[in-house]
Amino acid sequence: MTSSIIEESKDIPLSKIQPSRSEHALRSADLMSEDFGNLVLSIKGMGLLEPLGVMKSAEGYEVVVGTRRYEAALVA
Repeated sequence: MTSSIIEESKDIPLSKIQPSRSEHALRSADLMSEDFGNLVLSIKGMGLLEPLGVMKSAEGYEVVVGTRRYEAALVA
């Protein structure tokens, strides 16, 4: 199997992005932590400053890098 990396930056609505199926969901304790809350506030105030890494999937896109930022953006 050959894999390729295409580095491209584009705006994708969160509604078209799904969490990674291969990565475990964040634990509820992680979602309730002060650090996570600060990340949510930061995204609310300034937007998502560091892009997520996603790959195309049958349903749209799937997060491969930045699961915590993705979850925080959903809350923000």
